Amino acid sequence: MSEQTEPLYMPLEGLRLVEASAGTGKTFTLAGLYLRLLIEQRLPVREILVMTFTRAATQELRERIRSRLARAAQIAADPRRADDGPEDRITLAFIERSDEDPAALARRLADAAARMDEATITTIHGFSQMAVAENAFESGVAFDRGEQTEDAPLLEEAVRDYWRRQVIGGDKPELAQLWSSPGACLADIRPVLQKPGVRLAGPAPQQAAQLMTDARAAWQKQRDALLATLTTVARTGEFKANGKLIKAVPDAAAMDALFQDVDTVLAHGFGLPATLELLSTDKLPSQLKGAAKKAGVPAAQTAAVDKLLEAGVVWRIDCIREATAAVSEQLERIKRERRLFSFDDMIQALHRAITDPQQGPALAAALKRRWPWALVDEFQDTDPAQYAILRAIHAASGRGGLIMIGDPKQAIYAFRGG
Repeated sequence: MSEQTEPLYMPLEGLRLVEASAGTGKTFTLAGLYLRLLIEQRLPVREILVMTFTRAATQELRERIRSRLARAAQIAADPRRADDGPEDRITLAFIERSDEDPAALARRLADAAARMDEATITTIHGFSQMAVAENAFESGVAFDRGEQTEDAPLLEEAVRDYWRRQVIGGDKPELAQLWSSPGACLADIRPVLQKPGVRLAGPAPQQAAQLMTDARAAWQKQRDALLATLTTVARTGEFKANGKLIKAVPDAAAMDALFQDVDTVLAHGFGLPATLELLSTDKLPSQLKGAAKKAGVPAAQTAAVDKLLEAGVVWRIDCIREATAAVSEQLERIKRERRLFSFDDMIQALHRAITDPQQGPALAAALKRRWPWALVDEFQDTDPAQYAILRAIHAASGRGGLIMIGDPKQAIYAFRGG
């Protein structure tokens, strides 16, 4: 049995994973599984949920499945119409395994093809909206959530408010070292906000604060000695002529100015000059020549720079983490005050409802009755909240199955081991 056809003969009940990357016949497999569910389980199209992650993909899948069902109806009515291609061979095998009267099966498949516009082939956002709308009582989500909107313009507004309050308002002006404009702030926090299951790595706040304190102390201790060492190198002309450091800091006066810039930054934050990285233990030796390269720079001096650079990374992570939390809170406040909601809000509302210990089981059971089987394309793109919704539904008792199709190697979330 080929890798392409094997999923079409696997068990359908429970949770199933079909590993398939682009170009390996994913749509062929998904359409074949849909046909198999209709034939073997004798399901109406409304009881099979097909989910993918773009609206364009949903329409393509709908037409592909419609075509597959119409062709299957023709073969069921007259098996001689099947050709030698893999699609017709598999379709014929499904039909031959069925104990349903061929004429009745042909009529049922033709009817299913005609009813594809009624089939639930949607995005995760569309599914969440339907799930909440059709189960308002079980979900506990209000019927009237206000006006639907896009998150993007509201997010930009929330970021502008945050940046102005912190930088111009004076709450935390040192953030200007990191983000010179609201747009720069948005560019840093948007990737985190778009992936609610992702958590930034880094030490806990108390550890981070101690690391920054230690880095400042190390710098103060070694600063003058390091400046004296580098000033001597500059005056003796022992920086590499074509090196990045001499281009950025061409003489002793420029070196002194760099150190003053670092002092100014450290008075309030850690938005260090990019040039400072060239003074690290790893980078500085490659910028030297002659006797200076042979003698080297004392390890304690460059180690102080290393500590500053490490603290600078931790400070940036802390700023992003703090900004993400504050902007998220502001975004929610704007939506509440203006009675707005987005598709992402629907996903989060459904997730909260279905994972609630009190109302979750009843909601999961209702959704399982509505869609006993689900085919999820590009499953590796689901985030933890989306996966938890699907997992909760298909952990509920009753016949059915969740079949996930995708490429685990491309998973951006580690919660599935991708």
